[in-house]
Amino acid sequence: MVEVVVAKPRTASVTLPGGAVVDGLGHYFLPGLMAVVCVLAMALTSVRVGDLRYWSEIHDGRGEYQVRSCTADTGLGADVWRCDGALVADGSSTDVRSDLVTSLGAFASSRPYVGQQLDVFFDDTELGTVYPLQSRLNELARAYLSLLPRLLVLVGAAMWLAGWYLTRNLDPSDLVARDSIRFPQRFAWQARGLRWMAAAVGFLVVNHLLATRVIGSLGTF
Repeated sequence: MVEVVVAKPRTASVTLPGGAVVDGLGHYFLPGLMAVVCVLAMALTSVRVGDLRYWSEIHDGRGEYQVRSCTADTGLGADVWRCDGALVADGSSTDVRSDLVTSLGAFASSRPYVGQQLDVFFDDTELGTVYPLQSRLNELARAYLSLLPRLLVLVGAAMWLAGWYLTRNLDPSDLVARDSIRFPQRFAWQARGLRWMAAAVGFLVVNHLLATRVIGSLGTF
C-alpha cells in the first residue's frame, strides 16, 4: 500500500506597511499628544486658580464714570459695549479718560446712554478700562464656571495616560481572564478619560452660551 502525504500549502506572513503606522500612533504619537494636552490643561487650570485667588484684590478700585459715547464690539470673544467717558476714582478729584466695558447680548444687558453715570470697578494699576460695579459678581461667577472645563480636561487626560501606562504591554482579554483581581478596571481608563474630555468640550459650549447670553461677560481675563 502506498501512502500518499499531501503537504499543506504554506501561508506567507505579510506585514502591511500601515501596521507600523498604527502601532506608532498607539505607542508614541497618541500618548505624547495626550501628555501635551495634560500639561496644557494643568497650566491653564493653575493660571485660572491664580486669577480667582487674587481677582478681588486686583479689581478693588472703585469710582464713578460718566458715559460720552458707546459702540458695539462683536469680535471673536464675548460681545460687549465699549464706551468712551471720564472716570472719577474714589479719593481723586480729577477726571481720567477711560473706556467702559459692559456686556452686550446677555439677559440683563442694556446699552449705556450718553451722560449716564455709573458706579464702576477696575484694576488700580490700569485706569484705562473700567467695568460696571453691578456686573462684578456676574464676572466672578463666570470665572468660577470657566474653571470646570479645564479641570475636566486635566482629569480626563491624566486618566487616559494612566490607563495607557498600566496596560501598554498587556492583552486585556488574556489578563482579565487569567488574573481578574489586579485592577481589571484600568483597561477602561482610556475610554473614561476620553468621555471626561468630551464632557469638557460640551460644558465649554454651554459655558460660552451662559456667559454671552445669560450671565454676561466683561472680559476681565
